[in-house]
Amino acid sequence: MAANETRTNYELLSPAHPRLPGFMKVFYSIQSSNAIRLPPEFIATHGESLPEDCTVEMPNGRKWNVKIKRRTCGWYFKQGWAEFVYRNHIHNGDFLTFIYPATGVFHITHYDFMSGCIPARDIEHILVITNVHMGPYMAIEIEFWSANNVKQGENMAAFFTVHYQTWGVFIANCNDIFIVHGGWMNFVRDNDVEVGVRCMFQLVDAENLHFRVIFSR
Repeated sequence: MAANETRTNYELLSPAHPRLPGFMKVFYSIQSSNAIRLPPEFIATHGESLPEDCTVEMPNGRKWNVKIKRRTCGWYFKQGWAEFVYRNHIHNGDFLTFIYPATGVFHITHYDFMSGCIPARDIEHILVITNVHMGPYMAIEIEFWSANNVKQGENMAAFFTVHYQTWGVFIANCNDIFIVHGGWMNFVRDNDVEVGVRCMFQLVDAENLHFRVIFSR
């Protein structure tokens, strides 16, 4: 197959990036948990410009550094790949699409093998409002924070968006418990949040701590 034909096939994989190369992989845990092979056709077209140190990025902006290992049997994402797999809860049979928008950068989208959809668990924090949450603070589980590789600091600015309106808050790290404050009460009041309301916090930008919030009343 000619190189130009190969590239055209890759481009058709992503309607969002019609002119960008890419490929798809089925994740097999035995073969791919610690390293995953890049397709030979992709390497034939882009291998000369592909650096050893690369970045893989999820749709919400989370990034991991990975190294490419060049072997006689193929090129692999090696160092850093296992951490990426673990943090994103990738399981046997899941589908991964890779788009190559810039040198050394891969945008990866993860699809659950059962549903065929992008898993929500990596980017959502579910909270059912109780009397405790009607005060000036709201806690975010450490498991959510760790799973999403979110930046950490003692007191970080964050943003909650409901429809087209955004509220600024602060998130403090108190002994590995992440506390939303400094704007939380305004957010609760302005959105008529009451005890029993189910709040879904979707992380849409890990770098700037931007969450989309959906209510179920």
